Amino acid sequence: KLTFPSYLSLSLSLSLSLSLSLSLSLSQAAKWCGDGLYLLASQPVDKCQSHEGAESALQDIERYLDTAGQNKLTDPSAIYSDYETVLNQDFRDQVEKVFQKQVLMQEMFEKRMVSLKKLAAKQTRPVQPVAPRPEAFIKSPLSSPGEPRHITCPEVPPVLTYHQHFVLTNIVPTQS
Repeated sequence: KLTFPSYLSLSLSLSLSLSLSLSLSLSQAAKWCGDGLYLLASQPVDKCQSHEGAESALQDIERYLDTAGQNKLTDPSAIYSDYETVLNQDFRDQVEKVFQKQVLMQEMFEKRMVSLKKLAAKQTRPVQPVAPRPEAFIKSPLSSPGEPRHITCPEVPPVLTYHQHFVLTNIVPTQS
């Protein structure tokens, strides 16, 4: 037969146990989100640009997401019903905040995975054989095989280097 004080003690003990359980679940889920954010932030961008680096980063994310089941909160309505007796406004706010973090983390992971999958996909570029143009083999009759070709255009004045200009204007005597 339970007496009034022992009933209160049992009820209080159950409430404390539920509160502790909810608090631990919220902490664990928040830590998982924080660790995921750290994982994304710590992946070096230059490493992810190579095929192998993108594959490695993608595997890191997939391994991390495999731990979601034991760390994430899954259903807010289940939490609200399971912890109804201890769910005050402070706990409700914490539950809402953790769920928002989880949604944001999931979106960030998905975006990063899409980017990494694009980088990890081996993109083979087809090499198209190009036939040499026939005019490249035609030799000018004016030059011999050992002589370089020079093309001159009398209408265009030659461009002088700074030194050539200096010599012409300062050293070479001009007719006055």
